[in-house]
Amino acid sequence: MGDLSMLNLTNIPKDRSGYGSRLTVLDVQRDKKIDYTLVSTEEADAEKGLISTTSPIGKALLNRKVGDEIEVATPAERKNLKLYASSPSTRASNLLAVPGVSLDKPWAACEDL
Repeated sequence: MGDLSMLNLTNIPKDRSGYGSRLTVLDVQRDKKIDYTLVSTEEADAEKGLISTTSPIGKALLNRKVGDEIEVATPAERKNLKLYASSPSTRASNLLAVPGVSLDKPWAACEDL
């Protein structure tokens, strides 16, 4: 849990994707929606959709807003993604309650998809 000890939870964005965000992205080439949660390296489990913020896809999804189009190079291929929905997770609030920081926002959906 080394990554977790370095997290400053007051810096987790409320209006953009960050650690603990639950994201739905559209894989443009495949026309398929995929759910991801951005997590630390220790928590990552790609089969469960838990993507490390240090992985190529995780890095590309950080600091994004609904509607953003993202191009990311993975070891297997180049992907074109569109952020369809984003919600902060209770994951960060379970680690530490931060006064004045609300991580409970409703899902935001991209209207034009």
